[in-house]
Amino acid sequence: MPLGQPILDEVCIVLHAPALLPRPAGPKGIAEGRRMIAHGLSAVDVDLVAVLGRASGSVRGLLALEVGQILRLDSSPERPVPVCVDDVAVMRGMPRVHGGNLAVEITDRPAEAREHGGAG
Repeated sequence: MPLGQPILDEVCIVLHAPALLPRPAGPKGIAEGRRMIAHGLSAVDVDLVAVLGRASGSVRGLLALEVGQILRLDSSPERPVPVCVDDVAVMRGMPRVHGGNLAVEITDRPAEAREHGGAG
């Protein structure tokens, strides 16, 4: 997919018969419903993007870039980078090399991300 193209995807939620049955009202019923939704959503694939840095310039400069040239980013290799889902930072981590591949070691998860579930 070319860069800059919007990513259109479809989210399908499959409800099994037990999910369609009436639940008890009140906090227990609400908690059970939330648990079932969280369980169903936990299998959804997401793309994580580690933003190593950004660079800005003109279109002329972009078109003039050649193979082998260095693109200087606005970040330091010693500082954590944001890890994003849909352009929203959900974690931070340090750039590393792991098994010969560029990697990010997760170092922090904002309290809001931890409160909404998931590992951490």
